[in-house]
Amino acid sequence: SSDLFPMAFYGMMYDFFQYIPFSSLMPIRVSEPYHIDLHLFGVFSSGQLTPLHVYVHQLLNSPFFDLFCGFIYMMHIPVVIVLLLSFWRFGSDELAAKFIFAFWLMNIFAFATYFFYPAAAPWFVSKYG
Repeated sequence: SSDLFPMAFYGMMYDFFQYIPFSSLMPIRVSEPYHIDLHLFGVFSSGQLTPLHVYVHQLLNSPFFDLFCGFIYMMHIPVVIVLLLSFWRFGSDELAAKFIFAFWLMNIFAFATYFFYPAAAPWFVSKYG
């Protein structure tokens, strides 16, 4: 049905990104996002400003926590699919269509942001300098 067009378009856009030579279009920003993240969300620890992800990692450094966070991260698309099927089965077609459109719009903004402002994640600086 036409309700699935945004999901199909999302998949096509995601697949198309492999053909865009981002490194030749714009430089990938590394330190700028790190410093913005540090000043907005940094935590004072041991007398210095520490990135929030470093602080949380120091507090919760365990294989269990790593696996738990990895599992949650992997659930991005499966949860969307389960919710969508639930809305169709138990909700309404209108609710499912609104959900698909919101998911599609959110991803369009994410793709556009990465296309016009390619940036490394703040943890990249912590790990690689």
